[in-house]
Amino acid sequence: MIAYRRGIGHLLAEGSQRASARLGRGSDEYLTTVKGLEMAMHDPRHMPVMRASYLLAPTGG
Repeated sequence: MIAYRRGIGHLLAEGSQRASARLGRGSDEYLTTVKGLEMAMHDPRHMPVMRASYLLAPTGG
């Protein structure tokens, strides 16, 4: 759906932060983004180096 921009995929193709901005209604409370980018599939709390890159890299990790 996202690759072909069909249905809700059209909204999600731009990323979760833009989708949340368009949805509104408090949807930003459920975002898991760092500096506008989606989180990687790894939990940075258990990887100190990854956690530091999320915090310190100018691009978000």
